[in-house]
Amino acid sequence: MLLTAQPGLAADINPIRFQSRGVVLSGDVVFPEGRPPIAGLVLVQGANDLKRKLVVAEILASDGFAVLTYDKRGTGQSGGIYWGHTKARPNIAAGNISLLADDAAAAMNVLASNRRLQGKPSGFVGFSIAGWIIPIAATRTPAAKFIGLWSGPVCTISEQLHFQDWAEKNMAFWKTHTQRQVEQYMKSVQYRADDVDPRASLSRLSIPGLWLFGADDNIIPVRLSVGRLENLVHRGHGNFEYRIFQGYGHNVFDSPRAPAYRFMIQWIRNTVAKFPRPPSNAPRR
Repeated sequence: MLLTAQPGLAADINPIRFQSRGVVLSGDVVFPEGRPPIAGLVLVQGANDLKRKLVVAEILASDGFAVLTYDKRGTGQSGGIYWGHTKARPNIAAGNISLLADDAAAAMNVLASNRRLQGKPSGFVGFSIAGWIIPIAATRTPAAKFIGLWSGPVCTISEQLHFQDWAEKNMAFWKTHTQRQVEQYMKSVQYRADDVDPRASLSRLSIPGLWLFGADDNIIPVRLSVGRLENLVHRGHGNFEYRIFQGYGHNVFDSPRAPAYRFMIQWIRNTVAKFPRPPSNAPRR
C-alpha cells in the first residue's frame, strides 16, 4: 500500500499507549474533526517492520471513523522484538501471527472502551497478512463487531507463499497464465509444520466480514481464497462477503478514490447502521 499525505484532511490525533503480552505498544487514535465518529476501527498492518499508518488513519477518520493505528511490536515507539530479522523468527511464523493477533485484540479492547465512541461498534480493518491476523484477533475479543480486509488471504501461509514464489516477479503474470494453470500449480504445495489457516478462526466467528481483492493480484491466490470464502458462506456464514476489482493487483487500495476503498467505507457504514443505537445519555469525555 503506497499512500502519501492527503492535503486538506483535518483530524483529531490522540497519542495512546497500551499493553499487550508483556510489552507497551505505542500509537495514535485519530478522530474525525468536529463530529462524533460513526464507529471505531483498529488498523492492522501488512508484512514487514511497519510503524503506525497515520496517513491511512487520517483518511479513514475523514470518512467519519475513530481509528487506532499503532507501531508493530519492536518498531517505532513500541516495545518488544520484531519477528522477521532472522530465519529463526520469521514474520509469518505461526507463533508471530498469534502474537500479532494478541496485539490487535489488545488494541481493539482499548479503542472500544474509549468514551468518545459512546458505545458505538468497533471492528478490524487491515491489509495483506492481516488476513491471517485479524480472524484470530476477532476470536480473542468480543469487542470486535465486524472485520474488513483488503487483499487478505483466505488460504494457508504455505499456499500463499507457494503462489507468491511463482507469480510475484512476473508483473504480467495474469496476461500469460490462466486460472486453470494456477489451480494445477497449487496442487503441489508443500505444507509447513507451523502453518496458519484463517478458516479455523473464521468458522468460529458470527460477525460480518468483507474481503476485497484485485483481479490481477500476483501475491495471493485470489480465486483459491474466494473459493474458501464461498464454502464458509455455504456452511452458514452468510454475513461474509467479497468483491473482486478488475485492473488492480495486490495494492487494491492505493488512494481514497480507489473503488475498493469506497466500497469498504460504504459497507462499514451499512453494517454499523444495523447495530442498535447507543443510549442518548452515554457518557462523554
